[in-house]
Amino acid sequence: SAPAYSFAREVQEATGIPIGIIGCNWGGTTASAWVNMEVLDAPPLDRYLREYEEAIAGVPAETLAEDSLAAWAFEDSPEHGADFEPLLYGRDRDWQLAYMKDHAGDPVIPMGPYNINRPCGLYHTMLSTLIPFSIKGVLWYQGESDTGDYAPLYDKLLGALIQSWRREWRDPFPFLLVQLAPFGVWLDCGSDGYTIIRQKQAAVAERIPHVYLASIMDLGSYYDIHPKEKMEVGHRLALLARGHVYGEKHLLCDAPRAVSASWMNDRQIAVAFANGEGLTEKEPGAQEAFSHRANTSDWNVQIGERHIAPAKAVISDNCVILTLPEAVTEEDPSAAISLGWADYAQIHLCNRAGLTAAPFLLPIEKSQQLPSVAAREHYDEHFQTLNKEN
Repeated sequence: SAPAYSFAREVQEATGIPIGIIGCNWGGTTASAWVNMEVLDAPPLDRYLREYEEAIAGVPAETLAEDSLAAWAFEDSPEHGADFEPLLYGRDRDWQLAYMKDHAGDPVIPMGPYNINRPCGLYHTMLSTLIPFSIKGVLWYQGESDTGDYAPLYDKLLGALIQSWRREWRDPFPFLLVQLAPFGVWLDCGSDGYTIIRQKQAAVAERIPHVYLASIMDLGSYYDIHPKEKMEVGHRLALLARGHVYGEKHLLCDAPRAVSASWMNDRQIAVAFANGEGLTEKEPGAQEAFSHRANTSDWNVQIGERHIAPAKAVISDNCVILTLPEAVTEEDPSAAISLGWADYAQIHLCNRAGLTAAPFLLPIEKSQQLPSVAAREHYDEHFQTLNKEN
């Protein structure tokens, strides 16, 4: 794991403590494969067991074994590996479509006792062999395989996984989560439900103690499910560990998180951020190019059924002040504002540590004041210019 290696190297350099990593992982797996049976016994998580039983009902065990082993032989063959490997390094959509056409008849491992995504399977064959090996915490970068119809269950599934692992280890060790990166389509995989998964990941980090969340909403690619900036993912996880686990004081380690949105007048909205020190805008595709003017294309204001793209967004201390293209006159208590709130979306807003803001959807409250005096002073400097330009 390149993110895990990057994480370990940075934490060791910062703390002087030797760091070891146990790579207990398998790509493309659902969290339901990494829990014990007790976690999936009760509704609504029993759905995973019920659907598994339905999938294998009526299929002879001998047939499942024969088909599975034949498919695994193909999966593990050097020829298949050589064909598939280029996809891990990034290929355009035409290349992917050609690959799918050429490999449409490849064997597929059926759901059953040989499938990596069978409920509780990897818990028994991999994870349980580590319990109760002494560990300091867990790096958790997963969720792509729990999208679609399963996405609404993800907070319950991930929360139950965390609590069950802590019970079995008898240790409330920290979980450092990576929020799903932006992604559109790769082979026959889509991103339907990514917005929900990100929302559930944030909810778990908010609700369960010692769970922390890294945002990588600037590191994805539309045609590649595998973000390529692995070392940056490890760096953001390392900051979380240094700040929350190893106790480095005054370290800015968390991503900017929107905490409130309020009307300043009938055209302008102020959004305040926690962890927003040095809030700035990272230009798309340029790691070191920064400006103090926010990218309006990342934002969406919803008034009833209307979706409005702001005409201007200006960073002001720990706030972003958005100016709409026209005054909003209708009264609508459901007015809301969002940033990066889509299955595929990019966010370029970051704090002085280079940590990208987490996606959010917030109601817009009625207010005539900015959330901070510093923000008010900064806004006053721009007030005449903003209104003259708009």
